[in-house]
Amino acid sequence: MPRRPFLAFACAHLTDERLYAAQVAALQADYECKVFAFRDHDSLGGMAEELLANTPARFTLIGLSLGGYVAFEIIRRQLQRLERLVLMDTTAVADHPARRAGRHADMAKVREGGIEALIPELPSRWMPTLVMCGRDDPVTPVRDHEAMAAKIPGARLEIIENCGHLATIEQPESVNRVLIDWLRETRSPST
Repeated sequence: MPRRPFLAFACAHLTDERLYAAQVAALQADYECKVFAFRDHDSLGGMAEELLANTPARFTLIGLSLGGYVAFEIIRRQLQRLERLVLMDTTAVADHPARRAGRHADMAKVREGGIEALIPELPSRWMPTLVMCGRDDPVTPVRDHEAMAAKIPGARLEIIENCGHLATIEQPESVNRVLIDWLRETRSPST
């Protein structure tokens, strides 16, 4: 029996598995779903290693906020393992000093140096990318997502209306519709 496609969900700062509860409920019949909350790591590298150690050779990565930062670390380390990528309510630029200080104070999750910019050339023919955010996200605004999508060949940009920074919780039905449609559209012939 063929293995179901694997979806790895990378959590946001100070969140847990409940962040993706609605998405896992909507997708688990067709996909193997695993949520990573990163409770035991003080660096993006450690978070990326945990995720990579607990996923199959090829998988779809869905990262929200800090989970998007983890996605960029995985891109730097093992891009070839990603089939598809979803970046939600995140940014591809380094944190400004005040935000970085806040993250260090909250959980000490981001090491000094910030986050490198998104790799501008992703092989879109084998790694489709969905960039999604809440229209009213004050932390990572729409313009940040437009810039990311513009740098990724073939990326699809989806804006969730009446929504702030935690789209999966604030507008779960809208997020689910976008994810389900996009996952079907980008399914490889072998899955």
